[in-house]
Amino acid sequence: MITINKALALAENKLKELALQSSIKLAIMSEETIAFEEGWMFFYQSEAFIKTGNEDEMVGGNAPIIIDKYNESVHITGTSRDEDFYIEKYRQYRETPDIFHQKIR
Repeated sequence: MITINKALALAENKLKELALQSSIKLAIMSEETIAFEEGWMFFYQSEAFIKTGNEDEMVGGNAPIIIDKYNESVHITGTSRDEDFYIEKYRQYRETPDIFHQKIR
């Protein structure tokens, strides 16, 4: 089982991958993190928005990231439903990640 600090590092590594695709610096919004039995859901936004609060700097389509505390897996969720939907689906299909990703699309 991993700590929240390790989970945060995994989420930040995923953000680095995403930033390479968009060339926008992204950062975790730690105060928004949701802890649940199987892990954590991390939310993120552009570094510029976090620093300035300027809504013009916000990015869209930034689906929350789930990190599993038991197996360290990293999962991008979605933006069309609320976070409870994605957490519940993760709980249901945690052992079958491919099915989880099918169910949330």
